[in-house]
Amino acid sequence: MAVLGVMAALKYALADILMAEKPELKITQAAKESRDLMKGHRMQLFLLFLSFILWFLLENLAVNLIGGLFGSIAALMVNMLCSLALSAYIYTTICAFCLTLQQEKEGETGNHAVIREAVDEGGE
Repeated sequence: MAVLGVMAALKYALADILMAEKPELKITQAAKESRDLMKGHRMQLFLLFLSFILWFLLENLAVNLIGGLFGSIAALMVNMLCSLALSAYIYTTICAFCLTLQQEKEGETGNHAVIREAVDEGGE
C-alpha cells in the first residue's frame, strides 16, 4: 500500500512547480501535466530524492556535533541555517528536473534551450 502511495506522490510531484510557473493553470490541469511529464521518469525522481539522504544525515551530524560542543542555542541556529540551505538546494534541483522534462517533451535537450531563453529575455 505504501508503494502505491509513493508512486502516486511521484506522479504528481511536479504539479506545484508547474502551477508556480503558470499561475493560470488549475490544480487539475497541473496534476494532469505533471502526470504526463512524469511518465517513464518516476524512478529518476525517486533516485533523485534518495540522493538527498546523505545531505540530511550530514545536517543531523552537524547539529548534534554543534549541540554537544556549544549547547542547544548554537545547535538550533545551525539547524535553521542547514535546513534553509538544504531546502533551497532540493527545491532548485527538483525545478531543474522539471525543466529538463519539459525540454525533453518539447524536443529540446540539454542546457542550450535554457541559455537561448535567458539570452532572448535579456535582450528584450
